[in-house]
Amino acid sequence: MNRLAKILILSIAVSLGGVLVACGGVPSNSVATVADDPITTETFNKWMGIAAKSQGQQNPGAPVVIPDAPNFVNCVSQKQAALPKATAKAPSPTAAQLKSECQAQFDSQKGQVMQLLITSAWIEGQAKAMGVTVSDSEVRKQFDKTKKGAFPTEAAYQKFLKQSGETEDDILFRIKIDALSTKIRDAALKGADQVSDQAVAKYYASHLQQFGQPETRDIAVIQTKTKAEAEKAKAALSANYSNWAAVAKQYSTDKASVATGGVKRGVVQGQDPNFTQAFSEKLNGQPIIIRTADGNYDLIRVVAVNKGVVQPLDKARASIVQALKQTQQQTTLQNFVKSFQETWKKRTQCAKIYIVDLCGNAPKAAAQPGPGTVQQAPAQQQAP
Repeated sequence: MNRLAKILILSIAVSLGGVLVACGGVPSNSVATVADDPITTETFNKWMGIAAKSQGQQNPGAPVVIPDAPNFVNCVSQKQAALPKATAKAPSPTAAQLKSECQAQFDSQKGQVMQLLITSAWIEGQAKAMGVTVSDSEVRKQFDKTKKGAFPTEAAYQKFLKQSGETEDDILFRIKIDALSTKIRDAALKGADQVSDQAVAKYYASHLQQFGQPETRDIAVIQTKTKAEAEKAKAALSANYSNWAAVAKQYSTDKASVATGGVKRGVVQGQDPNFTQAFSEKLNGQPIIIRTADGNYDLIRVVAVNKGVVQPLDKARASIVQALKQTQQQTTLQNFVKSFQETWKKRTQCAKIYIVDLCGNAPKAAAQPGPGTVQQAPAQQQAP
């Protein structure tokens, strides 16, 4: 599907500070109101037709049927007209069955259309409240860019319009909504990329392990299964422990350390709980026997302390600023979206058969990411 066709399902949301609740009912000629401004049934039916044609393109040869709620008279009639001749083995579905199909189609397409219409109204209302505008020339420029990338010829573009049921004004409108949402999002994030020196210093101090190599220790170890065997290994060591490798080869059950002369090198504190005590022992001190987490016994001795190297703050600053900036922007955006969804949903009322999750009078449900959140708003329009 090309870019212009995809625009049909575009839904983007932004946030508003205050809480204003829609009042009054939905007019009889409307499907919903947003801040008391109606979304008319005529507009809804128009976009239902576009949605039906879009669905029809995915099923070539199938008739394009627009479900006309709530009675579906035209829908049932169209389906009946398209039925093949009935036979004894393949009788035609009843009107009730066809009406059920129309209802299912309506329910499927209703959500998509209502989301488009409601979120578009939300964005226009938010833009007005924030004083955000998009000029006709900006919209036309983006339209021309998108059109050029999507359609090789004018004839191809006109064919798309005919097949989709849309007009150029429809596409221009949705491009405008897209541009408004991007500008509103950018305005909401203004200042969220500023990181103070105090914040950088605090992050650095609490994340030193991220900015260099920690101290490590080389630990001579002889692993045994019992304390008695560990005592035998300790007794077998020479006065200056120069025969550690030979004793490890004789007594240790750890083949890996035996292969390195009975020494584990570059052990980081906390890496192995069995060596926690080694980090409180003095360099080249007396061997000690420890009981390991699995119930065995190790004879250990610290033979080297390798000092850690920490990157200075001025070298780490760039990466810290980037990390803090990303966190601040994400938090700001999440708060922005949450405020928007709560605010505009309260301002939206829908007629009974048109209720979707975005309606303030929708049944209570577990919190879910709303359709068209700011995260989905493209930072920049791109040609298909």
